Amino acid sequence: MTKNEIRKMFSDLDREQYADWLWRSLLQFYASPSSDKDAFAPVSSLVRQQETLSEGLAQVYELYVPEHQKLLFRQALGDVLRNHSNSVDVPSVAFQDLIYLIARIGATESLGALVPTVGSGLLGKVDPTILYDSFSILKYLAPSSSAFDTVLALVDSANFDDGYLFDAMTVLIECEPSRTSEIVLRLEPRITRLRSNIWALGSQEEMDAFREAADDWCAHALQLGPRIWLSELWEQADHSPEQIWLFELLFGNSTVPVYLIENTKDVKMESIIEYAGKRTRVRFADKDRWTRRRISRWSQYSMFTKLDFTSLDETNASTVLRHAQEIQLRPRNPGRSLPTALSKLIRDNVELFADGRRAEQQGCI
Repeated sequence: MTKNEIRKMFSDLDREQYADWLWRSLLQFYASPSSDKDAFAPVSSLVRQQETLSEGLAQVYELYVPEHQKLLFRQALGDVLRNHSNSVDVPSVAFQDLIYLIARIGATESLGALVPTVGSGLLGKVDPTILYDSFSILKYLAPSSSAFDTVLALVDSANFDDGYLFDAMTVLIECEPSRTSEIVLRLEPRITRLRSNIWALGSQEEMDAFREAADDWCAHALQLGPRIWLSELWEQADHSPEQIWLFELLFGNSTVPVYLIENTKDVKMESIIEYAGKRTRVRFADKDRWTRRRISRWSQYSMFTKLDFTSLDETNASTVLRHAQEIQLRPRNPGRSLPTALSKLIRDNVELFADGRRAEQQGCI
């Protein structure tokens, strides 16, 4: 057949027929590769030249499916998943090919089919790794409202493993970065439960993996865009003991407390300064008590020296000055210490503070 004849053949198919052709292609490739009847005809040569079946089918879609039929083809992918995901005629890798094909051709119309098949159906139960594949393609298709809705539905599905929570949160914030605080607060109880379960097992490897995943997510969230979500999260959280780990995670990035002090009004400054050092105490838990305290204070001093004093109101400035005095640290290392640098910053900006003279009298500067 000529290329035009092949295009004509595909142009005559409806959505149901596309789904039938795709399913027969999967059966041919995975269940009956030696069958005399070639489901790929007349595009067999093109499909089999590619490294993967999903790439072969993508080539067919791009070269031979007419523009006015492409939507039907993309929708048919979801139909195959819904109608055949419980089939034992092909291995789960066949459906992985379909899922990769969804990403390859941008078939967001079929993302909804992942929920009843991967999220709640036999496919996701028998092969849990296919859930990870699903998040991979959802991340590839982000930002997309369809991807956002699909991830939320997958998180609430029966087959979802909480070990994928940070993967899910990554896709969600890439789709809707302005809703980061809402996303964190919505999933925080489940992350807290996951963390508690891991800590109860006592596996250092698992705890390190959790911290690494959390750190990676936090760093990614901070890079995505405006950080107003930090202020929103701080104000909306109930700051219960169960949420302490969350703020220790966020404050592990030194820019977070600086941002909060400079941009949040009526903030619990005492808590911010406390959290600024708490993460270092956790990270260096194997050190002796004096060393942990010293490292913690260095972290707080470092935070103070990064502040833009022109952004502080009188209340916040006064609190910073008081803590600078209370958290005295006299390192023995040679060279200028952080307290000295801090004193210079405050001295250079002392006219900004109504209580500057009182600070001088207290020995802060």
